[in-house]
Amino acid sequence: MSELIGFIYAVIAAIVWGTHLVPFKKMKANIYYSQFLMCLGIFLLTSLMSILFKFPLSLSIPGLVAGVIWTIGNFSALSAIREIGISRAFPIWISNTLVMFTWGVVLFKELTSLPSLVLGLLGVLLIFIGCVLVGRTKKEKEKSTKKGIILALIAALFFGSGFVPLKLTEMSGEKFFFQMSTGIMITSTFIFILRIDIPKDLQITKGLLTGFLWAIANLFGIYATLLLGLSRGGPMTQTAALMGALWGLFYFKEFKEKKRVIRIIVSSIIVVTGAILIGLAG
Repeated sequence: MSELIGFIYAVIAAIVWGTHLVPFKKMKANIYYSQFLMCLGIFLLTSLMSILFKFPLSLSIPGLVAGVIWTIGNFSALSAIREIGISRAFPIWISNTLVMFTWGVVLFKELTSLPSLVLGLLGVLLIFIGCVLVGRTKKEKEKSTKKGIILALIAALFFGSGFVPLKLTEMSGEKFFFQMSTGIMITSTFIFILRIDIPKDLQITKGLLTGFLWAIANLFGIYATLLLGLSRGGPMTQTAALMGALWGLFYFKEFKEKKRVIRIIVSSIIVVTGAILIGLAG
């Protein structure tokens, strides 16, 4: 029963995570300011939910470190979106599934049987193929996308490591929820101070809404990881790649050529299939 609940939580997290960047995409402000508003939204809603659900409001180094790791990854992810759009950046940084899978297998010994390991590795291969296809898809007359791809891969590395402190300490999701958001708020504030550039149009609603959606998805993602394990729960939530790609293609019209739209969709489906295989590997 707990596994079924874990899968349901993972699906909810994927849907909301796949949608949370839509408000950000509409923002015209610089990344430093945009991320600060997003992280403020994360902190505010997380604090409110923690109070309502009576989660502990304590702090610890592992929880704060998780927030630092995630915020660095998020800064890279937002920058990648500005470079290559949601429809391409999202599927590429979902390669964080590979990072999660590696942590789960190597550090936490979550997959021990040969069939499970083979199924997981097959999922890894599909994700790699899907990411390569996305990375090679460019608009007509578009300049190099190397910078955006590199930024998305950096985001994947940090996103895939964000839940490691949770697993290392075996901390409850209730404790981790507030602690991670506090680390996120502190780190985003520090990054914002590095370049204070507040636009005339504050765009507060869009920035906070981005953070609110992420916080909701994060709550479900944490419980999915605790119930299913890092090597399965993490990858399952990353099916958000398909949702993100659909927003980019059909709402923001990032690609108009039919051939390229189909290629992005197929690539995203390949990535999602790989993530599902890893999720089933346990």
